[in-house]
Amino acid sequence: MLTLSDFRKAKEILNLVCACYYTYTPKKEKVITVLLKGIHHSYEPDDILANLQSYVQLNNIDNLRFLKVARFKTKRSVSENRHLSIYIVQLDATSQLRNLQKLDRLYHHVITWERLKSTEIIQCKRCQRLGHVASNCKMQFRCVKCDIKHDPGKCSLVTDGSIDKTKLFCANCKGYGHPASYRGCPVLVAMTKKIEDKKVELREKRERKTAHIHAYVQRNVSFADAARNKQSATNINKHRQATTNTIPNANWCDSASSPPLSSFTETFTNMFQNFQKQVMDKLNHFDEKTNDLLTRVQNNEKKTNYILDIIDSLQHR
Repeated sequence: MLTLSDFRKAKEILNLVCACYYTYTPKKEKVITVLLKGIHHSYEPDDILANLQSYVQLNNIDNLRFLKVARFKTKRSVSENRHLSIYIVQLDATSQLRNLQKLDRLYHHVITWERLKSTEIIQCKRCQRLGHVASNCKMQFRCVKCDIKHDPGKCSLVTDGSIDKTKLFCANCKGYGHPASYRGCPVLVAMTKKIEDKKVELREKRERKTAHIHAYVQRNVSFADAARNKQSATNINKHRQATTNTIPNANWCDSASSPPLSSFTETFTNMFQNFQKQVMDKLNHFDEKTNDLLTRVQNNEKKTNYILDIIDSLQHR
């Protein structure tokens, strides 16, 4: 797809012909999900949403649009029938998260914001397949519990609130004994392993790349000596001994087989350019971190001045 309009037109055509397909939400339309912490669990999500929206309007905070607030739940909190003092907040895709720093108090509570991170593989509640959600799915409905075709919410396997576990059917592995939502399903386990193997492969690739760069570093030879091209014979011999067992043709420094000076100059130039690039990247990263630290210091200074103003007003009453 070239543009967002092309994506929408393609969906319209597929819907017109009643095609079975699933897709993904474009990044430009994907809502931003964050966690709100610091609010007591007695507050209702709708009240929190209304308060957040009014706060944004009254304080003229741009690029911050709240869409929905819901309670954050875990398996333990559900089983114990209790609420957590954590809420899930959804914002419009165009919202700027840095503006959340301006919203640090709610209901006279100091609040904090965190990005919602999920490590589990998502599963569609319509077709039970892995990797997408029901809101983007037009596949044929498949029951999470049985192998009989029926409409959502009309499973005949559930009788009087009880289920015969031996009759449970998984639509993914085609096996009996567990539902399609079972986290120990062989299909889910295999996909999880595949993802983990891919992560290991990428990590090893980065390590090999780093090791390849380190191979150009000559031990016991300072950068100043290398830059002046005046390495002492002692340092050259030490470097030769250190690399004899690791570098093929380690006797390349011998006069009989030594490369021409132009080849050495070209190699050193490439090494120096790579080193210069790494230094500049580190400096740019350090500059970004410094700016971020200064921003935080300024924010803390504003908070301190706010507290001092309150104390001063109380003293003059």
